[in-house]
Amino acid sequence: MKGILPKDKEAHAKKLMELEAEFTRSEAKVEGLRLQRKHLGDLLADVRQTTQSREPNRFRDLQTRFAGAGLSAADWEMFRMVFKGDVEHVINEAVKAVEAKITAATEIDPKNPLDSSKVALSTLPLDQLRALRDASKTAVGIDAQKQKKYEELQRTIAQMEKTLNKAQQEHEHAKGAPSRRKELQQRRRDEYVEVFKTFAEEEKILRDLYGPLRKSLVAAKGTLSKLAFVVKRDVNLKEWVKRGEDLLDLRRDSRFRGHGGLQLHAHEYLLQAWSTGDPSDVAEAMDKFRVDFQGDFSKALPEFDTAEERRERIIEVTSWLYSTDHIKVQYGITYDGTAIERLSPGTRGIVLLLLYLAIDTHDLRPLFIDQPEENLDPRSVFKELVPHFRAAKQRRQVIMVTHNANLVVNTDADQIIVATSERRDDGDLPTIKYQSGSIENPQIRESVCKLLEGGRRAFLDRERRYRIDPTDAMLVAQED
Repeated sequence: MKGILPKDKEAHAKKLMELEAEFTRSEAKVEGLRLQRKHLGDLLADVRQTTQSREPNRFRDLQTRFAGAGLSAADWEMFRMVFKGDVEHVINEAVKAVEAKITAATEIDPKNPLDSSKVALSTLPLDQLRALRDASKTAVGIDAQKQKKYEELQRTIAQMEKTLNKAQQEHEHAKGAPSRRKELQQRRRDEYVEVFKTFAEEEKILRDLYGPLRKSLVAAKGTLSKLAFVVKRDVNLKEWVKRGEDLLDLRRDSRFRGHGGLQLHAHEYLLQAWSTGDPSDVAEAMDKFRVDFQGDFSKALPEFDTAEERRERIIEVTSWLYSTDHIKVQYGITYDGTAIERLSPGTRGIVLLLLYLAIDTHDLRPLFIDQPEENLDPRSVFKELVPHFRAAKQRRQVIMVTHNANLVVNTDADQIIVATSERRDDGDLPTIKYQSGSIENPQIRESVCKLLEGGRRAFLDRERRYRIDPTDAMLVAQED
C-alpha cells in the first residue's frame, strides 16, 4: 500500500491510510450488526414455528399416547408448554435496537453531522468515512492502474482483517475448551445415570405391581413352588458391539483389532453393571471402560481426509458409548430358572394351567376347560392337576372335556356326561347321544371304564400285570 502511494504527498497518503483502516473497522462493525439482526430474525422464525407447529403437534401426540389417563380437557391444558414471557416482543425490541445501531454506524445524521476535523475518526459513520476516503484518494492523486491495485490490496486487507478477527475469537474460545470438556463429560455422565435411574424405577414399579403374584408363588407347593416372577434388564450386547464396530477400523493396531475384541472387553467391563448394577455402578463401569480404552479408540478410528470428518466420527463414537437403546426392562415368570416360553409344550401347558388355577382364587364363575391333559403324562395329571381341580370345585363349577380317567374319577366329579356318536345307514349326519350321572351309577361307571380305561378286561389285565398290592403302604408313601 505504501509503495503505491506517491512519495511527494506523504501527509495525504498517511491520512488516506488512516481513513482506509478506520473504514475497514467500521465496515466490519456494521457487518457484525447486520449478522446480529439476521440471527434475531431466525430466532423469531423458530419461535413462531415452535408455537404454531412443534408445540401443538407435541401436545396432540401427548394426548393421544396417554388417552387412557382419564384427564379432563381443563387438566390437559396444564400440560401445554409455553414461553415464560412475550418472547416475540423481546425479539422485536432487540431488532429495533440493532437497526438503530446500524443506522447510527452507517448514515450521516443530517440534523447533527459530525465535524471530521474535531472528532476521532472512530466516531464517524461509515458513509462519512467513505466520502472522506474517496476525497483523500483524489488528493493523493493515484493513477488508474495504481488505483486498481490499491483497491485489490484494500479488499485483501479487509478479508485478512476478518480472518484475523475470526482466528482471535476462536483462540479465545479454545482457551476455555478444557473446562467446557469437563463440564460436558460430567453432564453426559449425569444424563447416563438418569437413564438408569428410570430403569431402576421401572423395575421397582413392576415388582410392586406384581407383588401379590410373587407372594403367591413363594407360598405355593409342588410344581408351583418352582415358579418365580422375575424382573430383569435384557442387554443386547451383540447389537451394541456391532454398532460400535461399524464406527471403528478393526484392521488398525488396537485391542479391538479383529472381530470379537470389542465384545470381549465390553463383556468384562460393562455387561454385569448394565444387567444388575445400580445407576452409580453403571456410570463407574463406563468411566473405567472409557479411560482404560481411550487410546485404543483413538488408534481404531479410520483415516479421514479432514479434521472435521474425524471430529464428527469421535462424536458418533461417544454417542454410541453412552447409548442405552440396547437395554430393555423385561419381566415374566420362570419355571425352575427357565423362562416359560422356552419350556416344552407339555411342561408349559401344565405350568400355565396350574398358575391360573392357583392365582384365580376369587372368581366364582363357571370354568370351562378343554382337554387339560394334552401333552401331559398320567403321573403329572394325577399329581399336579387333580389336587387343583378338587380345590377349584369347592368354590366354582368346573366343566371339563377330557379323555383322562384320573381327571374323571380322582377329581370326584359330581356329574359325568358321556357322549356317543352313531352313524346312520342312510348316510345322513350321525346321531349324538348323551348319558349323564354320577360315578356311583353302574351304567356311568361301566361307560367310564369302557371309554377311558379300554374296557373292563383291559383294566383287569393292567392290574394283573402291575401286580401291585393296593394295601402296600410303602409304595403309596413313595408315590406321595
